[in-house]
Amino acid sequence: MELGILKAVFEFVVEQQVNLSILFVVLIALERWGLGLFKSTWLYAYALAIPVCLGFINLPLQIKTSYGEAVSRYLVTPTEYSSSLLTKHSDWFAVSASVYLVVVVALFLLTLLIHIRYKKALNLAPYSPSSPSELSLGDDSKEQTAILYTSNQISSPLVLGLWNYKLVIPADHQTRFSTKALSLILEHEQVHIQRRDNLINMLALSLVILFWFNPLSWLAYATFRRLQELTCDERVLKNKNLKDKILYSKALLDCVTHTEVRMMAYSHYGDKHMMLQRLNLIKQNAKGSTLAKSTLLGTLLAVICTVAIAKQASNAEQEYAMPETRVEPLYPIEAAKAGVSGHVVLQFDIDQNGTTKNIRIVSQEPEATFGKSATKALSKWKYKSSKAGFKDVLVRLDFALEHPSASKEPIEQIHVAPRKVKAGIEGEGLMM
Repeated sequence: MELGILKAVFEFVVEQQVNLSILFVVLIALERWGLGLFKSTWLYAYALAIPVCLGFINLPLQIKTSYGEAVSRYLVTPTEYSSSLLTKHSDWFAVSASVYLVVVVALFLLTLLIHIRYKKALNLAPYSPSSPSELSLGDDSKEQTAILYTSNQISSPLVLGLWNYKLVIPADHQTRFSTKALSLILEHEQVHIQRRDNLINMLALSLVILFWFNPLSWLAYATFRRLQELTCDERVLKNKNLKDKILYSKALLDCVTHTEVRMMAYSHYGDKHMMLQRLNLIKQNAKGSTLAKSTLLGTLLAVICTVAIAKQASNAEQEYAMPETRVEPLYPIEAAKAGVSGHVVLQFDIDQNGTTKNIRIVSQEPEATFGKSATKALSKWKYKSSKAGFKDVLVRLDFALEHPSASKEPIEQIHVAPRKVKAGIEGEGLMM
């Protein structure tokens, strides 16, 4: 991957952490304390909406067409910052981005390896010949189907595959479950297959790996998986009588003792904590009030709007101000020898990659003295990448033998002073 693209991706990922952390904390808190008030379906819907929320937060609330009005005023002299500091910062950022990529690739490979090894260890065997090898999961002919397998390595059912599903049940299911209990369990798996939960889980796990350095992302993923199982239970037991609910609960208890949790995308019955949580909810049979639903929706909208507005305000201050790389202009030798000072005001555009374009001289004093040098240097400046770029950016470069007083004009100001070198007056160099 090209270093520039890698740095841009890493920068975007880092920028999302505050927004994501807020959304994750809300999800974790709702699952921890809100299941008595809300149906698990509502909380699961919120979890699924987090990527949409993140996209909404990153939408620009206004089209950025003017840069000059929001530009901060400051002066920079060649001796204020050392180019070595810029180099160190750039090197640190490049190293961090590289480490991030290495960990992401390693986690993806590790997840794939675990999945392949576990699937191989299942030692799948086709379902008993006395039953059909293909199990229809739904009355509608359009419903998804799954090939039924058995394994002596599991104690609870699971679904494998993203498109062509394999429904795996314990090899000793006939002694472990009654016919009715097994029917309820298969109905639970039917929900996973109909909703394509394995595909959703794979996408969710991929996002978690991209945000691996944020511990809240791992906690939120675990919360998401628990809510997924709870919503399946809710659908299965929606129209069931008390006897079926008790039977289903006993089947869950039988599954709880030997279940392992791995970093995979397939649907499984979960760990002991998840099982107990599911049993408690079945017992409570919480329905969730209309007021509670309205409160959840209002809270969600408030969180999204607050974060979006805060991010926009933050961008208004941060995106406008600081170029990532400045090239120090060449102080014309004739002007330096003659003791001439002056300034140049330039107007230009910035594309999405942060490159300066369409540089125009707005004004310069004295005429035809510093414009060429200023334009040449500005063409090599590099700004922070953005979604839409910027139009009509203003910058002022002050060429002075002595430090001038700050102008009150609302444009960026750069002080340029000559430095003696062997061949004459200074050449171009990097500035912060």
